[in-house]
Amino acid sequence: MTGRRANVRVEERGKADVVICSGGFDHETYMALEEAVEGLLACSRFNIVVDLTEISYMCSGAWGVFLKVMKRIKRGSGKIVISGMSAEVKAVYDMLELYEFVESYDNIDKAVQSF
Repeated sequence: MTGRRANVRVEERGKADVVICSGGFDHETYMALEEAVEGLLACSRFNIVVDLTEISYMCSGAWGVFLKVMKRIKRGSGKIVISGMSAEVKAVYDMLELYEFVESYDNIDKAVQSF
């Protein structure tokens, strides 16, 4: 997986900021996700949807981004949620039991409506 390009862009939708991701997050590229989320937090934007519809792979570091920012988001009275996981990505999400900490939705619209 090394060297696969990860693309990340941020859009504002209603009460949430949506981090739209494509490609894959390996140990060299997951920082793009972390930088996008950290950038939102630096601007006191605490309602975040991370859309993984176009993500084919996520390394442990990418999953760790969600856990790393949880306290700051909760202190800001917000939350971070995931939308649009492929079956392969969702299998890892379930195996890691991340549903205990991070809600997931089938698509961006449902995720945005959760705020």
